[in-house]
Amino acid sequence: MRADGRALPERAMVRDDRLTMRGVDSTDEGRYICLVTTEHGRSQAEAELIVSGSASPALLNMTPVVM
Repeated sequence: MRADGRALPERAMVRDDRLTMRGVDSTDEGRYICLVTTEHGRSQAEAELIVSGSASPALLNMTPVVM
């Protein structure tokens, strides 16, 4: 999810606990949050996405780290 409450773009895909977005551009910049809830509790990780340049195709892969 995005920290600012905006929905993930349609090209975003969450699979196998990984967020992947193709064609990343400046509108995708911002803080993203991974929130996990299990019977043992709740955990959260955050990442800031900064887009610079225009490499093509741009690709973002985010995988939460288990602490």
